[in-house]
Amino acid sequence: MAAAERRFRPGQRVWLRWRVVTFLEYLPAEAAVVRFEGEEKTRAVPAEKLAPTREESLTRSGRGGTR
Repeated sequence: MAAAERRFRPGQRVWLRWRVVTFLEYLPAEAAVVRFEGEEKTRAVPAEKLAPTREESLTRSGRGGTR
């Protein structure tokens, strides 16, 4: 897992592209469960796309710094 060097803790707020999400847990197959602000449902996302900063998340998503 690319994110293995940067382990997130349950409840930690991290970036997924342009949005802040709450990290809940890691799943097999290099995925993570997150919750978007204002939403009750959870989502599984590629763990490698999560980052502690917006810029790093955009880089990992292959989007650069533009929307």
